[in-house]
Amino acid sequence: MGFSIFASFFIFSINRDIDSNVIDDYTYFIFKIIGAIICIYIVYRKLTEKKLFSIKTNLSKDQARQIIDNYFERLKYRSWNSTVDMASYSDNSTFLGVYNYFILPLDNEILFTVIKDQERLPLPAIITLWTTRSDLKRLLSRHA
Repeated sequence: MGFSIFASFFIFSINRDIDSNVIDDYTYFIFKIIGAIICIYIVYRKLTEKKLFSIKTNLSKDQARQIIDNYFERLKYRSWNSTVDMASYSDNSTFLGVYNYFILPLDNEILFTVIKDQERLPLPAIITLWTTRSDLKRLLSRHA
């Protein structure tokens, strides 16, 4: 969270006079707007990273759980602290931190979130969340 706030202050404190020969006013304004949008989105994702996202499916709880278990087993993610009602997986293969996947299969619905554990740079798992959501939607719709 602190990094996101620091990054937003950094983007708005860039001195345009240093690069006045290279960047015109319009381009400078566009860069600031894009940087502000990215910073706001990172802060929003960090504040809501424990929110569960929903995927609708026509599968039963047991069928969905079996498909999800096979998917994460194929990716060689470590299953940890899994119960009958909830599945937890961990991906230690990235140098950016540990991604923890929490999945709650229900009848006709899957609830999940991805939380990134990291000590130095606590950024949210934005891209991983998007790719996991699209992979699970595609996989569950194929088996429906």
